[in-house]
Amino acid sequence: MEKSIFKNQDTIGIRRKGRSFFRGFLNNAQGSIAIEYSLIGSLVAVGIISGVGATRESITDTFSSIAATMSELSEPAPSASPITANSPDP
Repeated sequence: MEKSIFKNQDTIGIRRKGRSFFRGFLNNAQGSIAIEYSLIGSLVAVGIISGVGATRESITDTFSSIAATMSELSEPAPSASPITANSPDP
C-alpha cells in the first residue's frame, strides 16, 4: 500500500513548517521595508498623475495661445498695390 500524504503525522509536520515559514516572513524587516517603499512610490505616482490631469487644460490653452500668436506673426503683411510691368507711370 502507498503512503498517503494526508495522514495525521504528515499534516502536523506540514502545518508546523508552514507556521514557521510565515513567522519568519512576518519577522523579516526587509520585506516590510520593501512594502513600505512600494506604497510610498505608488502614492507619489498617484499624486503626479492627478497633478498632471489638473493642469492639462491650462497647459493646452497656453500652447494654443502661443500657436495662434505665432501663426498671426508668420502671415505676410498686406502690401499696397503691387507694381507690375504694365502699370502706368504716376
